[in-house]
Amino acid sequence: MFSATPISATAVSDKVDGWLYFQSAPRCFKGYDYISGDDVIKGSVGDDMGDIGIKIGVYATRSTDDIVKCKTAIQNGLKLWGYSSLEKLLEDAGYTLKDNKWHAPENPDWRIYSAIKEKNKMLEDPNEYFADEELYSLYYYSFSYACRVSNEIDAEKATKTAKEKALSGKGYALYTTVNDKKVTRDVIAEKEDSGAHTMYSNLIMTSSPYARNVICYNYNYLKELLEKITELAKKIGKPAESALAEEFEKALGEITPSDCLSIGSPSERKSCKLGHIKACLDEAQNGVPSTITDKKEKDDKIKELFADCYSKKTGETKEKILAALSGVSPSSVTAEPEPSGSGGEEPKDKCAIDGIGWLVCPVVTFLAQVSDTVKDNIDEYLVFNPSELTKRDDGSVYSYWATMRNYANVLFVIAFIIIIYSQISGMGLSSYGIKRMLPRLVVGALLVNVSFYLCAAMVDLSNAIGASAYNFISSGTSAGSGGTSPDSSASGGAWWVKLASGILAGTAMLFALGALLAGLVTVLMIALTTLLLLGVRQAIIIFAIIISPLAFVAWLLPNTEGLFKKWWQTFKTMLFVYPIIGIIYGASTLASNIIRNQYGGTDGSSVAMQIVAAVLMFVPLMLVPKVLNSAMSIGNIAAITGGLIKGKAGGFLGGAAKAKASRFENYRKMKRERRNAQIRAGSYDSKWTKGNRRIINPRWYRTKLNSGFNKISRGYGDMRAAEGEKEAAHQDHERMEMAEARINNMKVDGAYLNQQQLMEAATTGKVGKTELSAYEQRAAIKKAAAMGTSKDALELAASSTKQKDATVRKEIADALAQSGAGERSPYLGGAALADIQAGKFNRTNAIKKAAAGGKITAESLSKADAYSAQQIESSLGELKRSDAYTKGDHNSAEYKEIDTAIKNAMDAADTVEKTAKLKARISGNSELSTAIENIRNGFPEKKDQTSGNGSSSGNGSSSGNGSSSGNGSSSGNGSSSGN
Repeated sequence: MFSATPISATAVSDKVDGWLYFQSAPRCFKGYDYISGDDVIKGSVGDDMGDIGIKIGVYATRSTDDIVKCKTAIQNGLKLWGYSSLEKLLEDAGYTLKDNKWHAPENPDWRIYSAIKEKNKMLEDPNEYFADEELYSLYYYSFSYACRVSNEIDAEKATKTAKEKALSGKGYALYTTVNDKKVTRDVIAEKEDSGAHTMYSNLIMTSSPYARNVICYNYNYLKELLEKITELAKKIGKPAESALAEEFEKALGEITPSDCLSIGSPSERKSCKLGHIKACLDEAQNGVPSTITDKKEKDDKIKELFADCYSKKTGETKEKILAALSGVSPSSVTAEPEPSGSGGEEPKDKCAIDGIGWLVCPVVTFLAQVSDTVKDNIDEYLVFNPSELTKRDDGSVYSYWATMRNYANVLFVIAFIIIIYSQISGMGLSSYGIKRMLPRLVVGALLVNVSFYLCAAMVDLSNAIGASAYNFISSGTSAGSGGTSPDSSASGGAWWVKLASGILAGTAMLFALGALLAGLVTVLMIALTTLLLLGVRQAIIIFAIIISPLAFVAWLLPNTEGLFKKWWQTFKTMLFVYPIIGIIYGASTLASNIIRNQYGGTDGSSVAMQIVAAVLMFVPLMLVPKVLNSAMSIGNIAAITGGLIKGKAGGFLGGAAKAKASRFENYRKMKRERRNAQIRAGSYDSKWTKGNRRIINPRWYRTKLNSGFNKISRGYGDMRAAEGEKEAAHQDHERMEMAEARINNMKVDGAYLNQQQLMEAATTGKVGKTELSAYEQRAAIKKAAAMGTSKDALELAASSTKQKDATVRKEIADALAQSGAGERSPYLGGAALADIQAGKFNRTNAIKKAAAGGKITAESLSKADAYSAQQIESSLGELKRSDAYTKGDHNSAEYKEIDTAIKNAMDAADTVEKTAKLKARISGNSELSTAIENIRNGFPEKKDQTSGNGSSSGNGSSSGNGSSSGNGSSSGNGSSSGN
């Protein structure tokens, strides 16, 4: 994360850590009268005391989390304080062992503190206790961890934007570091502008505990800390040039410039020698060609050029000087230290992706770097550089404007000549026209000649309003700890690089790589397109300023005022872009920083939210084309680029960002919530089986326990069960909505599902070879029932016996009830729907029950369709001819039910025939009329039902009728007079 390493790193960090634990850990012992002897033997203070959290400082934790538990603090501190065991510390603090308990003395925290202080000769004030190297380590690393410092680079090599922001502390910081070779560097690094974290705290010595914090969002405070770090670094080390000069001075020994030999004082002579060495080193380093990049080759070239220079000053041969310098490596003294990760940890692999990592990692890293670079450039492009309007040389904006002004003034001269001519001659313009035009000419001439300055003032106003709007919004939470500061997006200047590095190194879940790629491509598409638009905007502003004299001339002349309005609308819109985008950009920056502060972890969800936060910074840029659209009809630039964003970037947002992993996680979450709700209600029904053998299912037993508890607890149990059922119903409704959307949009061979395919889906749970979920089948049932005929309704009802899922059977019953099938098919009433839900539906039985129960009435028959009436006729006819009726016991319940059903149906049909209104209702439907007539006539047997059965005579049919094969229309049915 940052590159400088502490001097004598291990010894320094141990001493600092020991002091930090000494300042805070004794507080753990306050309020505890004794500690278990068994725990002490294990080196523990017990869970009660051990789980208390105390503020140690970010240096000790090596992270932004400045709190540790007491058990960790004491265990880590013992070794640092020089104790071999916890018993030794307790003994020194005056604890006494009795009954296997270490009993505390009075003020145990103070006694522990004093024991540690006495043993290690520690002081409360770090400035008095630590040496400069140790104090530098405490301040530098506390700042680095607290403000998440990253990407330290030499200040001279930093970009212009980074330098400007470092001076104000917005996302960057400028300070001096020192490495283990005591070489200092002036560096600029990226930092976060949010949060306040503990550097160290004292919980014992003062009447009220205090802590010194690193406040990252308050630059006035942070500036003081950075100045302290810089001061300590310069006290400890020296600049690279001085360090290298001293290395050369030692190696050169007695080889001294002649003008220094006459100086008597050794220190003055050494100072003179160092002056010459520095001059020659400077000359040598500047003389190395930029094409030389190899370290050894570069070192050799520096020494060769140095020897040329120094030999002239000393009179010694070049070979002798080079021989003296053979053991010196300039690059090893001046080289920038390698990044060591956070807190000096070993650097992690840059790419932990197996297989195609060699391809993916460079691409992702490149995209991340480009995205961050483009982001910085966008900030600059939003502001129109006012310095462009101060230049007066050839090729400047002013020079081109001056040319247009001259042309405009020529037009004014011509206009004045025309007015004078008209006034003298009385020809051309009328007196009214002259009076109307003359004042406009005067005002126009004035505006033309000051138009450049008017436009420059408007540009300045646009920049000021835009910057103020952005800073006002984005600094909305800077007042307190954890807030953001103006322009804190700068701290996210390398968000993408940081996120990419973390994901590629494997610190986050691998699936985040897909989201990262989608985010990077989306951001890159938006940002590059916006850069193009903003670049065009800059050009349009310049062009509008240049032609402003002609625009004011157009305002003056007749029939050209529309051109002036077009110019004004374009120029005004270009200037408004910055304030408008500034407000939106500031708001998104604020929201983005809040999200980043809330989700700072490295788990999958935190990384995903960090990606969202980073993308959020760029989303407002999609509004740039819309803002420009009204004024950029020239060449239709906005329409083209806006379409590119909508088509390409929108495709990535709509496709990749809604990834399968996210949808699957949402599905599992919904399923889990529904299951838990049903378990709370005691209605969860799930048994794990293997073959015919049940396997123990903990959820099933939890359901039974909750069911019993709900019954025992009465009112509370009823409320709990109701809440669970309500939640389950809510989850069910949401999943049904999704399933309905899928069924409504499902296509086969490019066409939406027809009724036949819907019936297939509803009855079999399949569409072709595509298996449907239970929810999708239920959605198909709902749609098929609403659109279907009576035949479809009966087919759905009949399919219920094959459905194993109770929710599917219930859906069939509910769908039929809501579709009004009971009106067209009177046998699909409440009893039939109950049988459907129970999986026991039978057509004949349903019709028998409906007729016996008086549900098949004259009114319902007249409202039925032909198919339903035919089913009633067919089913009751079969029952009339069944053995149960023809041979059964007339006193049996079954016989009586069939007989009642038949008579009720016949009476209903007879009433239809005798009621003019009902008969008129069915008169237009010949199939319905025939079916009702057959019911009225006692369900006469159809010819195709008795083929070959009419050979027996003497059955009560009309004379000789029974002998004709296949004609026994009344054979054995008692319908003839002979019955």
